[in-house]
Amino acid sequence: MLTLAILFALIATGDNMACIYFFNIYLQARDSLLMPHLDEVLQTTTMLATPISVYFLLSSVNTVLRDRYHALCMATNNRRRERNNLWHKLLALTMLAFGLAGAGVYLEALVDNYAAMTALAGQNPHNELMRAINDRFLAREELHAGLEIAFSAFAALSTMDVALSLFQLRRAQRLVGVTDKVTKQFAHTVVPLFATYGVCHMIFAIISYNQMPTYEIVQTVIEGETLVKDLLLLLSFSAVVTALLLLSVNPDDWVLRERDHKETSEMAYKAFEIGTVMALDQNLFTLTLTPLAEDPNIIDLIGSNGIAHYRKQRVPGSSYKMEVYDPMSESLLISVSAPSATSKHKTLELYNPTIVVELKYTGTMTFRWNFKWEEGLSHEFEWKREECYMLRKPDPPVLVAVTKEPAGRIKTSTVQILDYNLNRFEIEDRKGLEIVMLTALLSFQDSSDAFHAPTSSGPATLSTQPTMGRRKASGDAPQLPSKPAPRTGVERIAEMQKEVNEVEVVEECTTDDYAQYCARLLEDEAMLFITVQTSHAIIVPKVLQVVEQTKRLRHKAGLEELQQYVQYDAAPQKGPRRINLNDGPPGAYAPPESLTVHLSKIPMPELQPRPASGPSASSPPVNPNDEKLARAMQEAEGKRRRKEDKKGQSHRMSKPPAAGRTPSPSPFPYRVPANQPHPAQPSPSPSQLNNPGIYTAPPPHPPQSAYSRLTSPGLPPSSAFYGGGSVHHPPRPPPPGINTNVFAGAMNSQPSVPYHAPPGPPPPVQGQRPPNPPNPGFFDKLTSSFRL
Repeated sequence: MLTLAILFALIATGDNMACIYFFNIYLQARDSLLMPHLDEVLQTTTMLATPISVYFLLSSVNTVLRDRYHALCMATNNRRRERNNLWHKLLALTMLAFGLAGAGVYLEALVDNYAAMTALAGQNPHNELMRAINDRFLAREELHAGLEIAFSAFAALSTMDVALSLFQLRRAQRLVGVTDKVTKQFAHTVVPLFATYGVCHMIFAIISYNQMPTYEIVQTVIEGETLVKDLLLLLSFSAVVTALLLLSVNPDDWVLRERDHKETSEMAYKAFEIGTVMALDQNLFTLTLTPLAEDPNIIDLIGSNGIAHYRKQRVPGSSYKMEVYDPMSESLLISVSAPSATSKHKTLELYNPTIVVELKYTGTMTFRWNFKWEEGLSHEFEWKREECYMLRKPDPPVLVAVTKEPAGRIKTSTVQILDYNLNRFEIEDRKGLEIVMLTALLSFQDSSDAFHAPTSSGPATLSTQPTMGRRKASGDAPQLPSKPAPRTGVERIAEMQKEVNEVEVVEECTTDDYAQYCARLLEDEAMLFITVQTSHAIIVPKVLQVVEQTKRLRHKAGLEELQQYVQYDAAPQKGPRRINLNDGPPGAYAPPESLTVHLSKIPMPELQPRPASGPSASSPPVNPNDEKLARAMQEAEGKRRRKEDKKGQSHRMSKPPAAGRTPSPSPFPYRVPANQPHPAQPSPSPSQLNNPGIYTAPPPHPPQSAYSRLTSPGLPPSSAFYGGGSVHHPPRPPPPGINTNVFAGAMNSQPSVPYHAPPGPPPPVQGQRPPNPPNPGFFDKLTSSFRL
């Protein structure tokens, strides 16, 4: 078959290349035809040879696969079922039929077109007649292109079937523990090359169909194919054939050999994937599921020695529940609960000690259930159709339990625990793990029974499957209860609220209903405050009415008054903050968009309004321009004060007063400003210049001690601005006995003179307020002006 395949492939490719050469090179150099209708002959030969070559190649591949499956069945002493070759033969024959049908349609179109042209030879046919002949040829050519696409699709499907068969073969060999070199080479070379050929053939067929040229007298679809396409197809086809031929070079490569012991121990005793089940090892712990004759809902798990190790029993009820006991002590070991037997999430609860295990369905198109054991060690197990694995990502899973199941449904008859695989891992509670695995398997059987249950109701003793069967009608159907009347008033308001102490006012109920609801809330001693709010401008007046009515109800009941805190338009504005310096429209008022009123039994300082930084409500409105001017004047005043303070300090440090002389008065008489009634009064700030009448009383003089020096009352302090400012007190002299000349000589180069301080008033008595000095009169001012 391989020889025939490569022969027909060479014929098809050679004819196609000859056709391309004939039309693209030969006809361009010569005006006459070498042979009449040579192109039709070459094209028809190519169309017939291509499907035949692919069919022979596919048959050769299937032959190799059939031989490998047969060798595997012989090695395992299981000849009941081998690879089903009928399906693969049917697929190959269908592909061949589509290919030959396409070639036949094209050949019929050529013959029909040739007969029509021969009949019209020597005549002058009408254009409509020629157009009809051309349209009929084009219609058959389109049918031929569709059949070519179908042939390519079946060729690609055949490659997928070969790849799937090889995957099953490799998996079956790995499970049994045998391998051969031919299968490895087949998987590494033949199947990838064959898949590449099928995909390329499909792609080129689609491209040729989408790029069908317009009809001319001697131009067809085959003429538009390129030389690169034919060479690529021939190369991939030849590679597949060569790889198949090289498989049979060494006869020893076809012999099945045992795999490594480590790989075999992990996958031993697994069900043979061809369709048969291997015999379980009787040396391992094996349990047989045996229903009781008295009650089929009770199943005993009996060991190979005839002793029952576990007993499973369904618990009647509306939900699914199953329990597993120890038949000897009748103690409850584990229970399974779920809403129904077919639920995809079941809860397993172990007793003594109590451990909860979640069993979850994780498969989509396959049967897979997962559960975790021992959270500290993070062991994860997965039940498949007939096997239980221990997952070890990224390592391959390890088989820990196998069962025997019939085809079509889960009806477990025997289960076996692979202890030698469990001993390889650190598992603290192996007995608990065994109970969990067996209980999960028993729940799968209940789920399968519920899924395949008939539509009629089951036995009366078991009511755990109400959803799977139809309940028999007993008498008339019960009447539905009447719909409850909708709630109104205070009950409706309580139903609409989200929070307990928040009352959202809407248009649905009346003001009195809301007030009664608020009063009821405040009757509770634990309710210290409530919040009445709305976010709609239309409901704002209603909120105010609700608040007033609530306070009125409490007043009538003789209860304590409520403290009210109001917030409106408290929603923060989104976006960047903008400072608007323009004046607002005069007299413009807009009602708030939202309103929140807190009615509290206790003071809430955090909700009290903050004092405004601007003028009080009783003062007349201030022009913003005046405020700016006052602020600027205040800043200038502060700068001048700081500057004068610095100058006064430097002047006192550089020129100390001479000993025995009193400080000389200022040569210029001091003039009190018009806005300062008293020389010791501080100068008002610019913002207070509009109300000078408030600041008429002189401030009290600072207290004087026995060591303070008297200053001239007519002299203003050196740090005053406009003759006012803060009162400056000169430094006190040191107490008696301390020589001050040291400091004076260090600061002044003139000879020091002892300083005699003028006598001051007597020291004040403890507890008595010091007397204020009398205001200087005209005579005192005149006397001080003549002192030198």
